[in-house]
Amino acid sequence: MKKEIYDSYYYDGRKKRWKIENFRDGCPPKPSPDVIEEWKINWENTEGNTEQEHALKKLFTELLPHNSDLDDVLIKVCTLNDFYSTNIYNVLSVAKVIKDMNFDNTFNSDEALPKRVDELNDKVYEATKKHIYSFSTKFFSHHRPDIYPIYDSYVDKLLRYYRDEYQFFSFKDEKLLNYEGFYEVYIKFKKYFGLTQFTARDIDKFLWQAGKHHFPKYKDEK
Repeated sequence: MKKEIYDSYYYDGRKKRWKIENFRDGCPPKPSPDVIEEWKINWENTEGNTEQEHALKKLFTELLPHNSDLDDVLIKVCTLNDFYSTNIYNVLSVAKVIKDMNFDNTFNSDEALPKRVDELNDKVYEATKKHIYSFSTKFFSHHRPDIYPIYDSYVDKLLRYYRDEYQFFSFKDEKLLNYEGFYEVYIKFKKYFGLTQFTARDIDKFLWQAGKHHFPKYKDEK
């Protein structure tokens, strides 16, 4: 059984201090275009990543791009839930909420609408009493990987670390726990470190991989 590493192992909330001595392989690199490119290459060279991404892209943008048919939405929800292990047990209820919310116009817009991600999470909670925040960000991202970044716990830790190390933007930790707040932090992050030429998906690959590498959740996690 994997031994979980808790957030307090990396951050002392009482002293407001990152425990750098517990980071794996020292501090995360300062973000830059070269660093983003390096992690993109690492992603592509890691077995399974490219194949999974191509399969999801084909499913979400070619085979089943719309969300008006329950069968189509259910297939996408089940696939994402399986690929990302998001622990959604009532996939049918989630699919019904997505179908009823009519997201096609949202995904056709070239302007990100982060409020819609929060609305999805809220509507699913009303129906199931379960938050699906991270899943919601993934569902939006795989429809429009150019403009919707993904939230998860690795990304959360890394953004908080960069906030404290480089003061790129002042925000409370809780701001990352709703998508409008998270999206604002993400835009500030891109601009501060000169990463505006990269898509949301490019930056996802860096934040997730670097977060997982320096702040693993489990002992002996690769």
